[in-house]
Amino acid sequence: MSIKSHRSLILCLGLLGALRVLAGCGGGSSGGSRGEGAVSSPTRSGAPPAVSGDAWQGRYVGTVTIGGVQYFGDALLTADGAIRLYVGGPYADDGTLQMSVPAGSAQLVGTLRAQADQLVGTAVIFGQDCAAAPASRFCRQMGRGEISVAFVSGSIQGDIAVATDDGAETWSLDLGNWNNYYVLPAVTAYLAGHYQETLAEFTLDGDTIVSIDANGALSLQSANSGCTGNGTLRPHLDGAVNVYDVSLVIESCIAPYDYLNSTYTGLATTSPSSYWDYDTVLRMWLSRPDPDGSSSAPQAALMMSGEPL
Repeated sequence: MSIKSHRSLILCLGLLGALRVLAGCGGGSSGGSRGEGAVSSPTRSGAPPAVSGDAWQGRYVGTVTIGGVQYFGDALLTADGAIRLYVGGPYADDGTLQMSVPAGSAQLVGTLRAQADQLVGTAVIFGQDCAAAPASRFCRQMGRGEISVAFVSGSIQGDIAVATDDGAETWSLDLGNWNNYYVLPAVTAYLAGHYQETLAEFTLDGDTIVSIDANGALSLQSANSGCTGNGTLRPHLDGAVNVYDVSLVIESCIAPYDYLNSTYTGLATTSPSSYWDYDTVLRMWLSRPDPDGSSSAPQAALMMSGEPL
């Protein structure tokens, strides 16, 4: 199936979901990133998550408030308990993806389990864009987090207690449900094509193209940073939802990006660029596969985001 056909499928599912919501509620509202109008999911009732994870898995976008400032948050939660959370720059929660590279960013990698009416878990936090912002606290050292969140009207709300050697802070989450793409099946042929990378640290002046074939083989090359990459995308678990496991080897990066030369693993999905659109943006949350900090090598994480050419 081509990207164009995939978009048509997304449009049909999005319209079907909106009709279901209107039929069940007797009406609707714009709702923004709070999940109104998305394909109906078990989380919309606000009921406690099932132990299996089926009720709380999904894609969530909104705000992460740290020290009174709202930052952009973009998260994937999977049925087997994985969570990936990208924290970008200051954000007005306007229902759009933040596509620009912030002065500093972070990525949380953790696991969750259901406990009563909450999700609890532990995580590690990596700094991103560390060549440009080496003074970032998570570029100097890895953080650790204790997660306690719940569902409120289809949104994830709650706190993450974050600790580093420099002290402790609280991240408050308010992330709305973006499940209209998440409910699509994971099929590598849907991803086949070329993408203009916009968010990765090694991308300079739009010089990086990411190519994916129908079997999920991935390659990239960045002219200015020298970085090259080769890897794979595979459907996560049984491929029932729009999540892919990613493995990527990055090589040949020149200073100051040479610290990125390594092997990365993570998760990927597609999404619209705003809550109300039906375009396609490929998002990948990647980190080195030793998130417990056992490796002596400097830690690194990447958030990648590309639009089809």
